[in-house]
Amino acid sequence: MSRKLLLAAAVLFLFLGARQRAVRQPAVSSGPTFSNEVVRIFQTHCQSCHHEGDIAPFSLTNYREAAPWAHVIKFMTATRQMPPWKPAAGCGDFADARGLTAEEIATIGRWVDAGAPEGDRSQLPPPINFGGGWSLGEPDLVVAYPESYTAPSSEDMYRCFTIPTNQSVDRYVAGIDVHPGDRSSVHHVIAFLDTTGQSAALDAADPQPGYTCFGGPGFDLSADATLGGWAPGYRAFTLPDDVGLRLPANSRVVLQVHYHSHDGHPRPDRTEFAMYFSKTGMVERQPHRELRQLVIEPTQPEPSAESRPLGRGHDRRDVHRLPRGHDRRREPRKRDRG
Repeated sequence: MSRKLLLAAAVLFLFLGARQRAVRQPAVSSGPTFSNEVVRIFQTHCQSCHHEGDIAPFSLTNYREAAPWAHVIKFMTATRQMPPWKPAAGCGDFADARGLTAEEIATIGRWVDAGAPEGDRSQLPPPINFGGGWSLGEPDLVVAYPESYTAPSSEDMYRCFTIPTNQSVDRYVAGIDVHPGDRSSVHHVIAFLDTTGQSAALDAADPQPGYTCFGGPGFDLSADATLGGWAPGYRAFTLPDDVGLRLPANSRVVLQVHYHSHDGHPRPDRTEFAMYFSKTGMVERQPHRELRQLVIEPTQPEPSAESRPLGRGHDRRDVHRLPRGHDRRREPRKRDRG
């Protein structure tokens, strides 16, 4: 009988000890913690790529995801390899430049050196919603390929998809958003404008959805060359007040998509390109200033350092777009941060 009582007491002692450990509050850290300082840095600079289903190899939206990568994060940020930003120092001033401040890098370093503490979860900010909705609200016009396309699994592919806008009058675009259909294989997107219909003939000559278009879109470009584009981490944006990109009547949007499968298993892609027209309140109107973009073909001379926006070492195979008549140093673009 006494043996049973001793056994029951031992079980009760172990149960109470385990329960006490389970409800024990985390130790208070005097330095930076994930829940307070670090996650806010990740939200501002990292999570646009580092969230579930996007291009980054791991997610940083919560402590459980981030803690195993703490030492890697410290190294990559201290060496300024992350966040990725190609322009070399001294190349120019850029709107929305990616990069951490010295203070942010030091904060991450102190967090890792202290053992990457989680901290008090009550200090966590509201999470960013990376769902499928349009972050700027309902678009005025959304274009997408008529049928999905599955990229090759083992090689790069540049594919152009021509889409009619069905607009009978000129419109002025003040904001864009892009939703890649397969984020694991879409490397980047450029939205060209075709005012002559040449892209439709190129599409008809190719039996697959769209047509191959390495470099440019395969047709002559007018002054109304592009409407912008998308790359991993890119968020919806709006142009400064009273500035618009002209969408000519009866034009076609040609989405050039660079595919590069990151896991070797590309899925069907049907990327969507959304446009928001220039308005005052709810009334559509023509802005006073029109933003046009100078397209430099790969065969043209290299632009000077003062006018080149992509920094040294950029890939000359792609068509580059330079703003004209718009001083980005004095009038940075407004962007929705999600």
